[in-house]
Amino acid sequence: MSNFLNLNKEKRPSPELNDLNRPFWEACQQKKLIIQLCEKCSHLRYPISEFCPKCLSSGYKWVPVSGNGEVYSFTIFHRAYHPAFADKVPYNIAWIKLEEGFFMISNVIGMDSQSDIQVGMKVTVDFEDIEDGISIPVFRSN
Repeated sequence: MSNFLNLNKEKRPSPELNDLNRPFWEACQQKKLIIQLCEKCSHLRYPISEFCPKCLSSGYKWVPVSGNGEVYSFTIFHRAYHPAFADKVPYNIAWIKLEEGFFMISNVIGMDSQSDIQVGMKVTVDFEDIEDGISIPVFRSN
């Protein structure tokens, strides 16, 4: 088991909650997207970290963000690299640029076909409930 994911072959990988990331995942459960904001330099910190990558400050607060963005890059998987994703093939993995300037890796949902995804496509955060009471951010095409 890693420090980041619970890897169980029967179910979808889920985040391993800890004191640092718990507020993020609790907000996702409430269908809200929040991000760390450095209290020293105001840099939005994602992925979640103990120290700001810009100024190395440990001070931060959680702030809500819009959840609006666009597809910056993507790939479509035609093979399930984990048994829990076998029924989702083909599926996309997208690099989403949020309007606040940071990036998230996720999936784009709400399209008729995986071939509909495009760089520059406008998306809005949504949340997918998975096992263990966890909701993960995904992005819906506008």
